[in-house]
Amino acid sequence: MKLKKLAMCLLLTGVVGLVGCDDGSSETSSGSSDSSTTVENGYLDYVNNTLKDELYETYYDTAYQRMKTLDKSFEQKSVQDPVAGTTLNMSVMYQKQDTRMKFTEQSPNKGVYTDPSGNHYSVGDFKPTWKAIQENLNFTINDVTNPSSTKIADAFKIYQTDGFNTVDIAQGSASDIVNAGNTGGTILNLAEYLDEMPNFKAFLEDNPVIKTMISTATGEIFYAPYFDGFNDIERMLMIRTDWVKDLLNGETAPTETSYTLESHYTPFYPETEDTSVTVVKADGSGSETVNKKHTKNIITIQNELATKNGTNLVKALRDYIDTTYTKADGTPYYGTNRADLFVGQNAAYDVDELIALFRVVKCFPTLLSGSATNVMWPLFPRDDTNDRVADLWRFTQFFGVRGGESRSGYLYVDDDGHIKDARGDAAMEDALFKLNQMYDEGLIMADFTDNDATGGTEFRTALFTSNRGFATYDYNQTTAVLVNNTDFKTNNANNEDATIESILPATAKWNGSDKYTFFTESWRSVKTEGWFIAKHVEKDQAKLAKALQLFDYFWSDEGSQLMSYGPDSYLEKDGQGKVVTIDYQGKQVPKLSDETLAQMQELTNGNYTNYYRYYLGATYPVGYIKEQGMEYQTVPDISKPGLDKVNKAIETGVLKHVDFTWHTGEDQWYNICPTTFSLNDGESNALTTQFTELDAAINNTKGNSNIWSTIVMHGFGYSSGSVTTPAYDGSLKSLEELNNAE
Repeated sequence: MKLKKLAMCLLLTGVVGLVGCDDGSSETSSGSSDSSTTVENGYLDYVNNTLKDELYETYYDTAYQRMKTLDKSFEQKSVQDPVAGTTLNMSVMYQKQDTRMKFTEQSPNKGVYTDPSGNHYSVGDFKPTWKAIQENLNFTINDVTNPSSTKIADAFKIYQTDGFNTVDIAQGSASDIVNAGNTGGTILNLAEYLDEMPNFKAFLEDNPVIKTMISTATGEIFYAPYFDGFNDIERMLMIRTDWVKDLLNGETAPTETSYTLESHYTPFYPETEDTSVTVVKADGSGSETVNKKHTKNIITIQNELATKNGTNLVKALRDYIDTTYTKADGTPYYGTNRADLFVGQNAAYDVDELIALFRVVKCFPTLLSGSATNVMWPLFPRDDTNDRVADLWRFTQFFGVRGGESRSGYLYVDDDGHIKDARGDAAMEDALFKLNQMYDEGLIMADFTDNDATGGTEFRTALFTSNRGFATYDYNQTTAVLVNNTDFKTNNANNEDATIESILPATAKWNGSDKYTFFTESWRSVKTEGWFIAKHVEKDQAKLAKALQLFDYFWSDEGSQLMSYGPDSYLEKDGQGKVVTIDYQGKQVPKLSDETLAQMQELTNGNYTNYYRYYLGATYPVGYIKEQGMEYQTVPDISKPGLDKVNKAIETGVLKHVDFTWHTGEDQWYNICPTTFSLNDGESNALTTQFTELDAAINNTKGNSNIWSTIVMHGFGYSSGSVTTPAYDGSLKSLEELNNAE
């Protein structure tokens, strides 16, 4: 099909209206419908040639190859010892005025707060974390954070207009800070003072990949990076694990005929398999292999059912699990605990089997939600905004696709050690094709770019708490905490097992292999923001010494604990007043007190990010690593087993992931994509000016739109008025094509 050029459509007309324009409209706009401008040869030609994606990735690859060999050292400068009582002019924030270093009128309860130990705070007081920092380092913060700024980028621009002369320490995006350091000479080069920051220096020496990520093309370090956790899994598939057990476990299958499915999804993997999958043992003591053998894909089995209702679909899946996954003696590996294929420590499922489960969930509204008229949504993004819809692109790794969950756009490192962009990959095109099939079956939430789809309430909250949503790909804690939501508790009052848990990702045939293995791209690394010291501070030795001491403090054990867990008043103490610790992934970490956890539940419904930002002044993007041992403790107890299973799979090496080693040979595929690249001026200018159409068409930016959303909801080769999508030029078949072939 010949289609009009999409880039101008995205920028000027209908696609923006379809996939989440700023006004929230779900209708197409009334732009020009001239169809004389066409795109030849479908999606891949459009993205790689018209939008120049192949050229785009070469700029990043050139920078990446240079980064591998970057090893620049600077002559170290010395400073005087820090002086007690020094004052630093600082701007630190997250977003609005309720997420600043101080309590404000806009803070919850108008800035009046009492911590778990009975300490009182009011408007104008520093929040507990920032109060403790000043006490511990014996200095004073003059808070110069711009009161009108609601974004770090906006505050950065304000300070930049006068060369940062009104601020000593501030925040910014990595790109903004580096650009200011390179072109304006207004940012201090921390690489010249690493000897004055022994903790920060030690971290960079232990993690040379990180040092390279935050360095310029010529080796300067202009900021200390923020990590929302480090070297740990980030997002997971969060599901109603209790539903899976209700549907699949036991001797007798449930029945329901209230909904009949119209099939569109076709098998992604072969009809016939005779292989094995390495899994974690059920008790977590190590790994083992399970036989996987079938002569017909579960999707085909379900598609051939004369009536695709809950009764028939669930029976087909249960029978398939019994015969496909077996022990050495030929008996069913999972026995009557079939749900373990998906939710067990020894899970082994692939994406086709997951889709088969999604179908079952879709067809059991009465059993799962209490009403035959409820529409069940097996998979949904957190919300309608473009940055949240990106959860669907992250889900594409369940089809064995790289780049859907990148640290930088859609970039990833291939097995030859080169940077690739998933937007122009055939594998991503195929995954979008499969997502469209899922959408057509009602397995993905309808109208997922429309804010009104759940009456204006966040999708994740609305669907999980009303028992209409089954799965979303998202962060563990902020999703699992919904089990404490009042509506969730009310709607599950008679189900003591109701929970939302993480499960292992689907096995896939990664990187051209014929073996099913576990792998995830979702790995915590450098975030895109950090903080910096203004260059003028170098002229004041007392300020410079204190600023460097502060920057280094956050990389010490004491400073990291303070920023991650809060002051000691938030921690459990033993009879001698010593902080109690617990084990998290082989490391002893402070235990949050029961009073802290209770207050978190009372004030923020258990949402730790809101609690720490609004009340403690922590989890702001400044230079430190937020330890995940804190977040783990805030996961509801009923949801922790799922997270424990994921962590155990990582510990045993069954669930592999990208990492921070400069791998060579075939293992380069495991190299994590840099969050930021050490671009030179030419590369930076080219990437800023030459690829505006590409970035407008396919992006994860809030407030923007993404052609992928239109493809999932309407398909390839779609044309309606001014809204068009490229044709599909992949090899996967639709159900109609398969039927016609027969």
